[in-house]
Amino acid sequence: MHYFLFLRLSGFYAKALEQADSRLSAKPLVVHRNKRVIDVNRIAQRRQIYLGMLLAEAKAILQEASFIAWEEEPFRDAQMQWLDVCTDYSDVIEPDEQHSAWVDLSLHPDPASLSQQIVLRIRDVTGLQVIHGSGSSKWIAALASRVSHAKAQSRQRDTAVKAIDFLATLKTRFLTPVDPEHRARLEFLGYMTIGEVATIPLSILQSQFGDAATHIMMCARGGYFEPVEALYPPNSISERVPFEGSVDDLQTLDLALRELALALSRRLSKEDKQGKELVVYIEFEGCRFATWKRKFTKPIQNYASALSSLRLLLTPPPEEPIMAIRARIENVTESKRVQQELTGRTTSVDRECGVMAAFQHVRTVFGDTAIIAGGEIVEPRRKQVLRVWKDATGWT
Repeated sequence: MHYFLFLRLSGFYAKALEQADSRLSAKPLVVHRNKRVIDVNRIAQRRQIYLGMLLAEAKAILQEASFIAWEEEPFRDAQMQWLDVCTDYSDVIEPDEQHSAWVDLSLHPDPASLSQQIVLRIRDVTGLQVIHGSGSSKWIAALASRVSHAKAQSRQRDTAVKAIDFLATLKTRFLTPVDPEHRARLEFLGYMTIGEVATIPLSILQSQFGDAATHIMMCARGGYFEPVEALYPPNSISERVPFEGSVDDLQTLDLALRELALALSRRLSKEDKQGKELVVYIEFEGCRFATWKRKFTKPIQNYASALSSLRLLLTPPPEEPIMAIRARIENVTESKRVQQELTGRTTSVDRECGVMAAFQHVRTVFGDTAIIAGGEIVEPRRKQVLRVWKDATGWT
């Protein structure tokens, strides 16, 4: 069962600006984009400036406020700060905007409890309110975070299991994967809730919406699926090995490291990558985690190097039972090709013929003295005499 967590930080942009310049916290602050308000500080909020308000209207109300146009770069560090907290719990993270993202917790045995832990950690690190929702698809998780009435909030934790029940009482306008024009027409036809849309026979939907009918029905019944993409951290490769129950013996742990190394090496080979920075997360019972991190001098690029790096990092191994092991190679780069041998895996006859052909070609182009075979090198007479004397007397 898929379990996606959507996170949105309230007041993210305003606080980042105030931390960069403390003078901004002394008066109303409004952050805007595309002529709309996207964030405000507490002073501006008390003056009835709300998110989504037209910029012109906000300026008319708060002429003395600081109005700052959104740009990506000033908030990059603040975004990485809270997203890095999420990496302790999952390697499948897809940023939405700088203050929001999806986190895939499907592989964890208790994702609901883990999601609460993530929210608390982000709140402690940033000091911001974290608005969150969960669901079996990205759009349902994001919708769960937006819905404000009490009935939907009480069902929010169950959206991954009972998506159709969660959607049933919501207004049709919340059916966000459906084209806005189609949503407006559904409401015009009298279908005011998503649950009512889900009961429409497919034949009637087809008569009104044509090819879009199947998509509308699928969305209304919670079946439209959007996976979370592993986009953060960028330039990283990660794998996870879970256990059936908890494991505390070294032999099983080493087998897991072998499996993890094999999975990482296959990804590295497939993507033709290598990296030196390795992070290992150990998951214990009760949603507890431990982290090991190390930067190696030589790159990890195959099974042998991955296994040796994992073993080095987990020496000595944890003493308490383990639920799962997760490893991530960060800041991966293109593999550097190094020629291991001249002739490759060929027979001795083929190797000799190939070497001689290349040898003669170099002499033909650059002259007989451009390259000399080992057997043609003549040692000085002094060295020859010393070698014969050593062999005859045993002198060293």
